[in-house]
Amino acid sequence: MNDPLAGTEPAPAEPAPEVPGPVGTRPEPVLPAAEGPPATTLPAEAPPAEGPACLRVALSERPERVLVEIDGVLDYETEGRLRGALDGVAAKPGRRFVLDLSRVGFLDSGGIGALLAIRRGVLSRGGELAVTEVSPMVARLLRMTGLDEVLLPGTGC
Repeated sequence: MNDPLAGTEPAPAEPAPEVPGPVGTRPEPVLPAAEGPPATTLPAEAPPAEGPACLRVALSERPERVLVEIDGVLDYETEGRLRGALDGVAAKPGRRFVLDLSRVGFLDSGGIGALLAIRRGVLSRGGELAVTEVSPMVARLLRMTGLDEVLLPGTGC
């Protein structure tokens, strides 16, 4: 047979250096570095910042009640901040607490546990706890867990 390419050979490429690997594996070639500044790989969506900085607790004390406005993420990482903010005022007997959860964007079991512990502490000192405002996400979660009857009695959120 007459093969027109039979006598021509491509120019030999430089072999890439090999990096030793574990026994029984095929070595991976090391590719030459590209020129220019190193590339930065960013995730498609940066995760939201988490931690105590994502929770704001504002207290407004009046003789008849304490308004507690909670803003941000109420979860297992931030619930200690809520408890800490209420420690001093919740220790006084007979206090009425009004919780505003309308700006809570996320609530998990740690946050629910904190709300229930605060309620239990306030009630044990002869006080009252009422949740007056809730965000749609919190309302849905309280309905799903049945806690709307405990924290929001008579509201039918």
